[in-house]
Amino acid sequence: MKTIKSKILVLETLRCFVKKKKSNVIHFRPSSVERSTFNFFCGSHSLVYVDSYKYLGIWFSEHVTWNKAVKELSKSASRALSCLTVKFYAYGGMTYQVFTKLYESLVQPILLYGASIWGNTEHRLINNVQNRASKIFLGVTKLTSNTAVQGDLGWLSCHAKQRLEVLRFFYKLETRTHTRTFYKIHLWSKRKRRSWNFNVIKLFRNMSVEHLMQPGISKELFFKVVKSKLRILELLIPTCIMIVSAQETMSTCPKASPIVFELSMSLLIHFGVVSSVKSPDCASEVTLPLWFTKLWNDNSNVNGNKLRLYRRYKKDLQPEHYVTNAMPRHLRSNLCKLRCGTLPLSVETGRYTKPPIPLEERICPFCNDAVEDEIHFLINCDIYSDLRFNLFHRAMVMDNSFCTKSDFNQFVFLIQNAELQYELSILVHNMIRRRRALKSNLHS
Repeated sequence: MKTIKSKILVLETLRCFVKKKKSNVIHFRPSSVERSTFNFFCGSHSLVYVDSYKYLGIWFSEHVTWNKAVKELSKSASRALSCLTVKFYAYGGMTYQVFTKLYESLVQPILLYGASIWGNTEHRLINNVQNRASKIFLGVTKLTSNTAVQGDLGWLSCHAKQRLEVLRFFYKLETRTHTRTFYKIHLWSKRKRRSWNFNVIKLFRNMSVEHLMQPGISKELFFKVVKSKLRILELLIPTCIMIVSAQETMSTCPKASPIVFELSMSLLIHFGVVSSVKSPDCASEVTLPLWFTKLWNDNSNVNGNKLRLYRRYKKDLQPEHYVTNAMPRHLRSNLCKLRCGTLPLSVETGRYTKPPIPLEERICPFCNDAVEDEIHFLINCDIYSDLRFNLFHRAMVMDNSFCTKSDFNQFVFLIQNAELQYELSILVHNMIRRRRALKSNLHS
């Protein structure tokens, strides 16, 4: 109280004025502790207690939670994204490099403002902004899987970017002069459980990069290792497929043979994705990469998720050729929908009927003898044979064994070949137009 009065006296001496209406009191405390009843005054003006207060652009709540701060940041970032979206449509689209640069320059700094403090926890509102930006660029609807969109763009998740900001700030604190007051506070906070410093040290251990906490580590080496480790944690490790059945959920890892399990876990441990595990019985304790886990999660749908085909050929978290190549928006959109399983085929539309049509009964309306999935649509359906002739001819020139491949391998060859992406996008666009016309004739 004396300190407040002395500061007010100094301000009056310097002829400075305090905006009393904007001056409030916030009592930081656990939710189990009641708010203080002590009365604070600024001169003769009684200060009011508030449950949250904005300081340097960040909202601090009385229970030291970051929900309001994250909510306000997501609103501001959404406004910035709207400005970017207007420019994106006004110029008829942008290349991947230009859109990524503008997003990282205009939207991401607002979205991750202060993430070094609140970034230890994943926040849905923050993820929603990046997911919306990804879908705007790819030209897909909100029903498109966020996991597939992230996989095709190759962007790190917001949570990984948040952790990078946290570790960057921790490194800054560690390398400051030891006589500084905030460094002494930093050392004191390390010993306090549930403190920010304690949680960051725990993050170092979970990422298996405790050696970076040793003194003398250069800034370049520190961030090179951290960035590579965060990307590895986002990646799909193909060896995990050996111990994960496509028909079973990722929540309980199926019991594999001891030899296969040991080989798979040794590779994961080598890459620092998981810690050591003794046996397959302990597999439920393994923390698999987040993106890989979502890709193989079939919990929410009896017939499996719409990425049942996508996850069979998508092996890493890198931008795809059709994304990085210059391509009109409508062509990129159709190709992305084909990859992500959101084209209006029977395999997709049957998912939303009430009750949902069983997977094996989502028959092609033109063939009436096969499920209309992406492979049937692109490779087998006779109604589009004339449209796909030129593309298949070029594929046979590039690979003499193309005709002898299985339907799935032909599909993967067309989807992943960098030289065929533009022609493939035109083919898919023409096939969708024909299908729409034929469907309207059937209904009429």
